[in-house]
Amino acid sequence: MTFLGIPVGLLLLAVVAVAGVSCRGDGGCRRGELCECFDGNDCYLGCGDGDGCDQSCHNTVNCGAVCGNGCTHTCHDTTACTTDCGDDCQVDCHTNMSCGAICGARCNYACSNVTTCGVRVGPASVVTCTQVNNCTVECNGPCQVQCSGVGNCDVTCLDGTAPLTCGGNVLACGAC
Repeated sequence: MTFLGIPVGLLLLAVVAVAGVSCRGDGGCRRGELCECFDGNDCYLGCGDGDGCDQSCHNTVNCGAVCGNGCTHTCHDTTACTTDCGDDCQVDCHTNMSCGAICGARCNYACSNVTTCGVRVGPASVVTCTQVNNCTVECNGPCQVQCSGVGNCDVTCLDGTAPLTCGGNVLACGAC
């Protein structure tokens, strides 16, 4: 079974990441500190402080990050990368096979040089897909999605309305 084109099992791994291996032995990353995991098979990062973590993983097979509000997550050179983040998050997922995320309000999500990108975002979010085969975005409220060099750009407005076509390769739920 898949969610936004990403196997549900991978998304579940991200959701339970706090219980998994962390870059720190005390259960998670700390607010305002770079927490990095790399050169392994599986990297699962939690945010011990709940909010405000700066998480990064690269050169792994699987990467998952869970964080509250106001977090950043950078993920590159992995096979599969998942993010579960609250409001006001910045996520950069690039040079991977697949990227998947569930993100709250005012999320800024960038997905580039990826085969499959699947994202669910909250209101006032911006998603940018660049050089992606499949970009699938679900907007739970007003959002904007910019697709550039994308094979399939599929935007769903969860309120049941059709996405608007704006200029500059932008689709929007709500106003342009």
